[in-house]
Amino acid sequence: MRKLGLLLTGLGTAVLVSCGAGDSEEPVVDESVAQTQEAIIGNCTLNTFGLPCDPDGPLGPKLECQGKCWYGGTPAGPICLGLATPSEINGAACASGPGAGDCANSCFNGACIAGAAAAKGAACRPGAASNTCEGACDGAGVCTVVTSPCAFGANNCVFKSCDPTDASICRDSFALSGTECQDGNQCTIGDKCSGGAGCIPGPATKCNDNNVCTNDSCNPVNGACTQTFNTLPCSDGNACTTGDQCSGGSCKPGGATNCDDNNLCTAESCDPVTGCKNTPVNCDDKDACTTDSCNTTDGKCVNTKKDCDDGKACTTDTCNSTGAGCVNTAKDCNDNDPCTTDSCAEPSGNCVNTPIPNCGTGGTGGTGGSAGSGGATGGTAGSGGATGGTAGSGGATGGTAGSGGTAGSGGTAGSGGTAGSGGTAGSGGTAGASGSSGASGAGGSAGAGGGTAGSGGSHRRLCGFGSDGRLQHRRFRQRGRRR
Repeated sequence: MRKLGLLLTGLGTAVLVSCGAGDSEEPVVDESVAQTQEAIIGNCTLNTFGLPCDPDGPLGPKLECQGKCWYGGTPAGPICLGLATPSEINGAACASGPGAGDCANSCFNGACIAGAAAAKGAACRPGAASNTCEGACDGAGVCTVVTSPCAFGANNCVFKSCDPTDASICRDSFALSGTECQDGNQCTIGDKCSGGAGCIPGPATKCNDNNVCTNDSCNPVNGACTQTFNTLPCSDGNACTTGDQCSGGSCKPGGATNCDDNNLCTAESCDPVTGCKNTPVNCDDKDACTTDSCNTTDGKCVNTKKDCDDGKACTTDTCNSTGAGCVNTAKDCNDNDPCTTDSCAEPSGNCVNTPIPNCGTGGTGGTGGSAGSGGATGGTAGSGGATGGTAGSGGATGGTAGSGGTAGSGGTAGSGGTAGSGGTAGSGGTAGASGSSGASGAGGSAGAGGGTAGSGGSHRRLCGFGSDGRLQHRRFRQRGRRR
């Protein structure tokens, strides 16, 4: 706690203060006795506007003359406003309450100095119902009634009062910025004070009833919303009507929407949500072999047969009405001959079957003739096809008749020539003539098989012995591949 020591000379004209070590220059008093020294007992009121007050109450560190009663807040009302420079109210009365003794104490640099009478003319309250400007201190600690006090009270953002150190000086003080006020228009809400700029209007009262068929307004005198019917264009929510118009506070539908697009190949309709629809006429005849369209002149369907001609002589052009439509099938030029390459020539459309070089197989050799009893072997039969190589000579004639004569061996077949296409197989060779009656002569060996098949239908020549024992040549046509 800090104590204040003071010496009064005369009637408070001189004040000498002595402070303890570490104290500031500003006089202070013991906060425990503050309630007996505050100018205001309890909270500020409108009648105490301008008089000293304690911003943080008797229990806080601030003193009784470090604030003054003011006007502001939301809702607007009296508040204790802390002072940045407490010395501005030096000499103001800070007695314990209104009345004759209201001027017995005075402010000095934030402290309420007990026994130091307020300055002569300082504002005071001569009675409990009096306001700040209705009294003036006489300099000897007595509050006297002022006969013509300054106007006092709040007027929106301005508070009319007097100087707390001289009640004869009238002044207008501004309410704190942000203080709730009234701009005189009941159709605005949330009006706020803005220092010396006065009361700033807030947002307009919302009178919109969300009806396009009414004109919404607000009465500035009483703030009441009014709605007046209009005849403006509107929408009834139906896309199939046009020219809708307000009447009697609601939207009345106009005439039906015209959806005609002047196209005979479309069907017109209207959806209340999306509006007009122009759907193309369906001319599909379900025939894949027609091209379907609509004649815009008369609106009739036209189903034209498709032209499936692909301009190629080597295709057969047809149309499948239930399938994929046009079918262009390649011409079949296969001659079933594996030794030719088959194709179709454009633009004539003629088949071309080109022989494959060195294609085909030799004929199969004919079986040899049965050996005669003790005789020479028979000649080997040539098989069909191309000209064979010269047949080997027939087997030697059978051995000399006698007991156990040796049978002649069969001749070796000559190598075959190149097989011709389509040759006929040769017949078997003729058996050799019997030898003389020898004992069990062996039969001649069969001739070897024919040669390799030749190309282009060449004949194979085969050799053998006839029944008269002479060498004979035969031609056979041969077909087939070489095996």
